[in-house]
Amino acid sequence: MSETKAFQNSAAVINIFKTNQIVIRKNTKDMTHEHSLMQIEPAGNCLNWILGHILSSRNGIFKYLGLEPFWSNEDEELYTRGSAAITKDSKSLKLEDMLATYEQSQEILEIAVKKLSDDDLNVEIDEKGTTVGQKLAFLAWHEGYHAGQTAISRRVAGFKGAI
Repeated sequence: MSETKAFQNSAAVINIFKTNQIVIRKNTKDMTHEHSLMQIEPAGNCLNWILGHILSSRNGIFKYLGLEPFWSNEDEELYTRGSAAITKDSKSLKLEDMLATYEQSQEILEIAVKKLSDDDLNVEIDEKGTTVGQKLAFLAWHEGYHAGQTAISRRVAGFKGAI
């Protein structure tokens, strides 16, 4: 398989998203909204921002795949790259609600990606020749990067490592 064809398989992309889900579930177990607002010092984003950023990215994937977005632009903008830090004094979405949205989005995302044929995944979407499959693989990796950060938030909140 050539480098450009790597991960252009819907099952491989779904597997990455499923693995991310396992990591997020384990790292957020028993955590409360208050835990999610604890800041990583000396610098870093809190769990609330990390999970919100993952969902913001997923909301973009939904739009990209022609699915109905689950968040308003206002909610999404709270968690986009470069947005203001989420603190106990700022506007944020409740951790419990975001976890429920994450679980619901997982089911919808898996169904949508399973429907993509190899031909769909090989469609070029930009002038660089990036394909749908490559874009989805990158976004799955991006989510995995942030899913790993949830382990740090878990420890900051006083919990033992989950994985």
